[in-house]
Amino acid sequence: MNKYIASLNGHATQGRKVSTAKANYSVSFASHLQEFSGRTSAQGTVGGSGDRILVGEIGRGRQTVSELLMHNRELKSSTWNILSSPVNRDRDYTRLVSGTKIYYNRQDGSLSWSGSPAVSVPKPVQVAAERPVLHETAAPVKFVEEKVSPEAVTSSTELGVISRQTPTISHLLKAHPEFGNDTWNIISSSVNNGKDFRRIPLGAVVTINPATREISWQGDGGRVAMAAAAETIPQSVALAAVKTSEPEKIEATEPAKRLTAAGEQASDLTEAVRPFFGKNYKDINCYELLVKGLERMNIPYSGKGGLFSKLTRMAKEQGLPANAYLNGEGVVKAAGSLVLSKNYPHTANWKRDAENLYEEMEPLLDKGQILSFSTRRRGHTGIVSQQEKQWTFINSGRLDNSLTKGSPRQGVGEENLREEIRNWFKLASKSGESLSVTLGTLGEGRMVTASNTIQPTFGPRRI
Repeated sequence: MNKYIASLNGHATQGRKVSTAKANYSVSFASHLQEFSGRTSAQGTVGGSGDRILVGEIGRGRQTVSELLMHNRELKSSTWNILSSPVNRDRDYTRLVSGTKIYYNRQDGSLSWSGSPAVSVPKPVQVAAERPVLHETAAPVKFVEEKVSPEAVTSSTELGVISRQTPTISHLLKAHPEFGNDTWNIISSSVNNGKDFRRIPLGAVVTINPATREISWQGDGGRVAMAAAAETIPQSVALAAVKTSEPEKIEATEPAKRLTAAGEQASDLTEAVRPFFGKNYKDINCYELLVKGLERMNIPYSGKGGLFSKLTRMAKEQGLPANAYLNGEGVVKAAGSLVLSKNYPHTANWKRDAENLYEEMEPLLDKGQILSFSTRRRGHTGIVSQQEKQWTFINSGRLDNSLTKGSPRQGVGEENLREEIRNWFKLASKSGESLSVTLGTLGEGRMVTASNTIQPTFGPRRI
């Protein structure tokens, strides 16, 4: 099964390759099913509902919501994504007192606690030609938005001192006039989400770099705990990064011919990605494969005015993390048009739902379309293709239904589309999550102008 987003528990099991640089996207479908089948019995439920679970209780040992989430077997790997989601990020966690019980709703991703009403989250409503509303995303894709001067890298602003009154980074950020409204986006950003904020000692002076938003602190012995802000971006996320060298110039002229590996013109996206067949997943994940195909079709992605900068800017304008639209759905909105969008809040009869969707989708299918699957915790994207009369799915990930001879177990290949759809419905049903499926097509007119304009028609995306 193809995966775009990390395992919920983060455990490394046999057959699963975990890559921090790619936000742990590579996870076996079978292992997910095994994990979910035994998980609900191990987690306490509240009021007889399997949707709302007890995270823990605020106390002397665990004084913050983040600490409780980090110690929860089911939720620890999604701690910062949960806190930074739209339904949770603006809540005031600094006033919680000892003895308060914290709960988590699996359906809508909301946090609530004893003595306060649960957050009211509107159910996603399917609207024609619009992306269904979801509430979470994977760990942020690392990227550099623009060049950062050496002076900016070395400058810092003091947030405050860790004390009994302000025991956490979130307390200090919330109280800061400049950064308070962006607390959870800062904590969950790529430069901070790997840091263990639980180990900051009392008396530590906490600072933030205004340019990179990296949090540092000076603790015992004057040691400053921080990673190099000017560190080179890992190769695995280079495709999703704006270059730190001189911006690439985008000419608003007729696009160049789309060339295949043999030097012939590629007729669609399926031909554009075929040169990457057989590549290992560690070298190119599902979104990177899509980006490679776009670039081979002369759709500018990186560089000034490219698709990446447009997508990230649009997300920020809507108050979302910069990586919110770096997915197949985002690409469709920016450089194409929506063909079909379906949301399944519950997949109790997943076999029937999967078959009904395929029957509805089949008359609409065409080579080169972009197909994306999303649950609250994970997502995947690929390209629709065809072998004789059988519809197929070109993607990079766990190839459970491969039709490509000699393809890697985990990498770029071509699979049976019908079976891939069944896999996603089965996974969503086992995990008790909703499932969204989006089908879109690249449009000639919009491809030519994608580097110059994007219609701001997105609804909220997962964060």
